[in-house]
Amino acid sequence: MSRADKELTGRVEVPAELLDGVEPPCVDTPAGPAVLTPGEQRRLLHELQVHRIELKAQNEELCRASAELEASRASYQSVVRDLAESRRAEAALRYSEALYRTLFEGAAEGILIAKAETREFQYANPAMCRMLGYTEHELRRLGVTDIHPSECTEQVLADFDSMVHGDVSVVEVPSLCKDGRVIDVSIAATCLVLDGCVMLFGFFSDVTARKQAERELRKNQELLKAIQNLSKVGGWLWDIEQQIMYWTEETYRIHDYAPVDLGTDLQEHITKSLGCCAEVDRPVILAAFMRCVEHGDPYDIEYPFTTHTGRRLWARTSAHAVWEGTRIVKVVGNIIDVTERKQAEQTLLELNACLEYRVAERTLALNQSERRFRALAEASFEGVAISEDGILLDGNSHFARMHGYELAEMIGRPATDFIAPESQSLVRARMASHGNESYEFVGMRKDGSYFPAEVRGRMEDWMGRTVRISTLRDLTESKQAALSLHVLQAEFEQVQRLAFVSEVNAGIIHQISQPLSAMAVNIASVAARLRVCEKQRCELEGCSSLEIIRDIDADIVRMRGIVSQLRALMDPQQPQYEDIDFNHAVTGVLPLLQQKAAVARISLGVELDQELRLVHANAVQVCQVIYNLIHNALEACKDAPPERRRATLTTRALNGDGIEFCVRDAGIGLSPAVAARLFTPFFSTKAGGSGIGLRLSQTIVHAHGGSITGYNNADGVGATFRVVLPYKAPDERRQVMGGDSR
Repeated sequence: MSRADKELTGRVEVPAELLDGVEPPCVDTPAGPAVLTPGEQRRLLHELQVHRIELKAQNEELCRASAELEASRASYQSVVRDLAESRRAEAALRYSEALYRTLFEGAAEGILIAKAETREFQYANPAMCRMLGYTEHELRRLGVTDIHPSECTEQVLADFDSMVHGDVSVVEVPSLCKDGRVIDVSIAATCLVLDGCVMLFGFFSDVTARKQAERELRKNQELLKAIQNLSKVGGWLWDIEQQIMYWTEETYRIHDYAPVDLGTDLQEHITKSLGCCAEVDRPVILAAFMRCVEHGDPYDIEYPFTTHTGRRLWARTSAHAVWEGTRIVKVVGNIIDVTERKQAEQTLLELNACLEYRVAERTLALNQSERRFRALAEASFEGVAISEDGILLDGNSHFARMHGYELAEMIGRPATDFIAPESQSLVRARMASHGNESYEFVGMRKDGSYFPAEVRGRMEDWMGRTVRISTLRDLTESKQAALSLHVLQAEFEQVQRLAFVSEVNAGIIHQISQPLSAMAVNIASVAARLRVCEKQRCELEGCSSLEIIRDIDADIVRMRGIVSQLRALMDPQQPQYEDIDFNHAVTGVLPLLQQKAAVARISLGVELDQELRLVHANAVQVCQVIYNLIHNALEACKDAPPERRRATLTTRALNGDGIEFCVRDAGIGLSPAVAARLFTPFFSTKAGGSGIGLRLSQTIVHAHGGSITGYNNADGVGATFRVVLPYKAPDERRQVMGGDSR
């Protein structure tokens, strides 16, 4: 029993073995020791024995109580220990939870937790919400496919299943933000079991900037590759510290090697590259490379080059050292295919030699040409003047005669000294603009008289100086001829109008000739009856009716005479027909219209068939038809763009039966409405037009047994009028106005 137990019970255990064989003690009394009787001794021993048994029982009870107390204390200590462990575990759990939440919510990466079975989001950290622009509550209502573009749905689902099964752990996909933006994200995922459910933890990183940088890098690499291919420039780098050689794709292409054919060893690259050089160039190139590696000396060498596959070309290589402090760490260089440049240089040398020969030849020819020019200028019918900054430097003799001077009197003077005051500002402006268009001005002679002139000039190099060379033409005779032509043209147009009036008069004559004839018959009948009455002695002597009838008959006779004279005058069949040269008729009409064409800047093309036979016709009427058609063509062309203003006249033989005459213009063509009324009298599309020209032409052509038609050109530009005439007119010609021949 422990000391504490003994103190607790206040009793002392007496071992039984100590009491066996012990004699009962003597009891001392005040009177002295007393001797117990045997009975007392037995009684005392019995009491001791009983007391021993009680003590033994009490001792056993104490032992049991002590054991129970010891067990209770151990149990209490265990509970205390368990409670302490539980408190420590709770504190650790709270710390772990706080740490987890701090890491979850404070993580720079976006974290999404999705249930593997439903693919729906369960948790999202603030970084994820900021990345996509959603709140955590909104993300919990979304699924995996809701935060990716629709076109990526199939790939996203496949990647999700692969990450759930552990096949992949990292993917890069585009992600769709709440505001519609698409960003690139990298997702690292792992699977955990929470509350009995398989959860996929996704760690999202915004890699948009990196992806953009990668795309820019790829684009720059592709651009660099394209530039290298276009410029045929390859690059190389020797890393001295790492002992690695790098070649670009163009460098491999120039050597006709594939990148897999060579490693990164310097010696292998040098051997392969030098193997493409001529033997005499190899030591030079190798020595230059070693000087650059050891001393940093740059080099630039051109040499003939034969590729690995045997292609022959010219190459240029250059290099320089890259320093770090006092050490050379790298050598950077390039190699360029300069074959085309070398070929061009060779060609240029050959062309230069040829050019020098041609220059010498040309110089000789130029000297001869200058002498011929001087001779031609002197023989020219136009005046030629050379001026610089308005000062006359040279000219030909015709220019001097035009102004009434000697050439020596004019050289060195301002050009305006020979121009009328009213034209000087015009000439100065044209000369200052350096234009080469022709224009008209008024020149002034030495005697002070004026004359109209036309001038055209342009800037040229002359004897090492930039001068203006001008040609002048005196328009005095041309102006007078144009004036005369204008008068003749006006008279011709008046005659044309009178001709149409004559045609109308012919119709009137035809219309009144019939009633005149009828009236004559009736009057004759009345007169016959009156004569009968006179024979029967009717009392008519005093009647004036017979006299009146006789007067009427006389007037009718007179009117028939007038009609016959008008018919003879107006009938196109009456003029004399003869064999004429149709080409000659065309060329005879052209001078009447050339001034009109020149004013409107219309070019006239003439294509005449020289094999035409003579045509039996009236020359005056044929010329009238030719004039009308050309005049109409010029009117149609004058509103066309300047580059299209052209009228073309052609003649052609038709298989021995007749001739064809065509006039093609470059106007707006014929609309259906206009084409339907081409030959209607008094119909015209021109402002102020009389509408009788085509009608009169049709009348004359039909009188000659021919035909006239108008149609649009096949190319959509302008119209063509076509006249067909037989070589011989029919014996029975139709009357011009459809009347009888009487």
